[in-house]
Amino acid sequence: MKILRQVVLISLVLPSISATLGPHPKLIRAEGDKTITGQYIIELDPTIPDSRSFATKVLKRAFQNNLIETYDYAFKGFSVKDIPDTLLNLMLNMKDVLSISEDTVVEANAIQRNPTWGLDITDGQDDNRYNYTYTGRGVDVYILDTGIYANHPELEGRVKSCVSYTGEACGSDLYGHGTHVAGIVGSKTYGVAKKVSLHDVKVLDQYGGGTWSGVIAGVDYVAKIKKRNPRRKIIINMSLGGFRNRPMNKAVRAAARAKVVVVVSAGNYDDNACNYSPSSASGALVVGSFDEFNYRSWFSNWGSCVDIFAPGSDVLSLDSNGGTVTYSGTSMASPHVAGVAALYLQAGRKIRSVVTDAMRKQLFDVKGSTNRRLSTYRLH
Repeated sequence: MKILRQVVLISLVLPSISATLGPHPKLIRAEGDKTITGQYIIELDPTIPDSRSFATKVLKRAFQNNLIETYDYAFKGFSVKDIPDTLLNLMLNMKDVLSISEDTVVEANAIQRNPTWGLDITDGQDDNRYNYTYTGRGVDVYILDTGIYANHPELEGRVKSCVSYTGEACGSDLYGHGTHVAGIVGSKTYGVAKKVSLHDVKVLDQYGGGTWSGVIAGVDYVAKIKKRNPRRKIIINMSLGGFRNRPMNKAVRAAARAKVVVVVSAGNYDDNACNYSPSSASGALVVGSFDEFNYRSWFSNWGSCVDIFAPGSDVLSLDSNGGTVTYSGTSMASPHVAGVAALYLQAGRKIRSVVTDAMRKQLFDVKGSTNRRLSTYRLH
């Protein structure tokens, strides 16, 4: 899987004296080997009225181009790139700065394979049919991913908006992952919720990689929409992940408290999902993958952070050239749950019912995870 380390190198006039950066209680070092040097996510005191104004004052004229994003809805804060240790030390010692976390690379959770299987098992009956009453009409699902090929005929013009945090144009998907995910949520033939409104929030690039700062910006964007339109039924799907990240988890918690349904993939490392983000975030609906033989998929993360399992092995959905393709991954399991969540919201059901209505003790090799298999049989 290709990953782009999204580091933009800018020529800067830096102070001639570089501070030696030692341990600091506010500085949160990233786990793993995908840290982006000089790139940080800064969490501010929630009483700060405006994150951009604060960031502008801190960075001053010399470092204005180093500001990546500001956050006001997921949490108060901002992200920066290519800053010197002297400026980092200055921010660490500001009373209004609660924490500074190293930014890292995140990636899509998908694996390409050739065989296929359909929606059949999602309705609770293995009978070569997908039975449904609801279609997700009136529900908005925001796909935080590599983009959506909006003109795919299977999407029937239901991609209603797009915003990009990667620098790439809207309306396209050069990697194909986001279009595949969107197709599982709501395409005409392969979708769970066949009349749902889809929204493209591009946080991963043409190589399937991104940064936590960009993903948080996407969550902040959706949380802002929900705050301004509290009656809208809004779901986020994030089929992506990386090592555990405090600001990312905090953004998910804030969105969930704002009544955004946040559905995330558990990850593809055959490891404890609690070691990763956003699958370790409280408030997220965390989805593991199972195969057509009712075994946990060999790649799927597991553990107490997993809420439910959904189909994720050899899933047929849309490609970004107007056709179809088969992928495997918890990336494919998560949009099954996002689609079912849309059906539940349309039906006026509580979102937790997606988990409590799941079929129990149907799966093998769940490794201490909840043994719940996604099903819509209680909605028929």
